[in-house]
Amino acid sequence: MAAEKPPTLSLLTAYRARASHLGVLLPWLARVRESEGFTDFELILAEGDTHPAAEESVRPYPWARYLHVPMERVFNKALLINRAAEQARGDYLVVYDVDLLPAEGVLARHLALAQSAPHLLFAGYRVQLVEPPSPETLPAARELLESLDDDDPRHICPEDQGGPTLNYLLSGARFGVCPYFPGALFRSVGGPHEGYAGWGAEDEDLVERVCASGLALVRSYDLLYFHLPHEQAQAGWYEPELIDANRRHLAGRRRARGRGARWCLNTPAARPARRRAPRGSRRAPNPPH
Repeated sequence: MAAEKPPTLSLLTAYRARASHLGVLLPWLARVRESEGFTDFELILAEGDTHPAAEESVRPYPWARYLHVPMERVFNKALLINRAAEQARGDYLVVYDVDLLPAEGVLARHLALAQSAPHLLFAGYRVQLVEPPSPETLPAARELLESLDDDDPRHICPEDQGGPTLNYLLSGARFGVCPYFPGALFRSVGGPHEGYAGWGAEDEDLVERVCASGLALVRSYDLLYFHLPHEQAQAGWYEPELIDANRRHLAGRRRARGRGARWCLNTPAARPARRRAPRGSRRAPNPPH
């Protein structure tokens, strides 16, 4: 019997105490496989908690795998993603949050774009749902999309509001929803940095390090994910002192890399070549960045 062909895409999900989201995500992905015919992916759920709780939820889905990483109070998403990556079989790795649902055709389209242009890091957008869909009456992706009001500002996620967008444009900070990382590159940069604990900054750090290797980040409107609503106040995760520590840690790592503002863009692949002045003439100015 021929060996089973490994999937091209590995979705890596760090998890703790989000049973309501997992109860929507798993049947949603199962329907992607059944109704869209896209089966070239696996999900690896890494649960970080004192005791395993989600294994039974994953068991009915043969394309999903579960691992438990003993973890005390503070949630370390980066560590869990790295443990999941160790078991991943795909050529492309995605840090995939448990509260994201791909719109119709998006997983296949996202993968096709990543494969078509290996010098680009493709990421998508997310739209905030106000009410979570019920697993018992799970709507079709097209139906869910058509139910949203495009005049309702509640559907705009934080990264697409004024302040963060200006930061991406002017400072060189980078963020994208579900970037599809080439597996070899993901591993060569070391995956997410495990010095972050709790919520935030590990995803920016990873994207910026990958961009610094020469890839350019591209966000596409055609890559849409629905973001499930949830409460932010979770012990060991979304706590002000943890968030502040992560932001300081990210700032320190950026300084340590020796790059100034826009350091993410300042790579040999992206930097314009310096013009040489003719011998004996005044040196030509550097081209504008």
